[in-house]
Amino acid sequence: MFNAAAERAGLAARARSCGVAAELHYQMPPAMRQALARRGISCDGHRARLVDAELMNWTDAALAMTRDQREQLLDRFPQHSRKIFLLLEFCGLGGGDLPDPMGKSAAAHEAAASLLERAVAALLARENKP
Repeated sequence: MFNAAAERAGLAARARSCGVAAELHYQMPPAMRQALARRGISCDGHRARLVDAELMNWTDAALAMTRDQREQLLDRFPQHSRKIFLLLEFCGLGGGDLPDPMGKSAAAHEAAASLLERAVAALLARENKP
């Protein structure tokens, strides 16, 4: 979602998706694919990926969806603690967790996608500041 929005805005900034416990064979749920497709975003190239040292070295900010994920990142990569944040807090949308829609209804996936859309807009606003 971030990459599509950044590209539309003409920004060079890019994001990479990964998880702290991702199963590499895991596929994105159809309900999330549909929520993103309604926003004009293709998920065809998306593959599950575990966070690793290479990715932590590459990124300027590691944005965790939940407090638990942030704690796992801090435990695994203490040398990168200054760039590990909770997504909603970093975006100025509160300090809570992004609700996990896994195993829930299509409406839960749509709500998560809508909140992510707000977060992406806030991130892009940060990128556009001189």
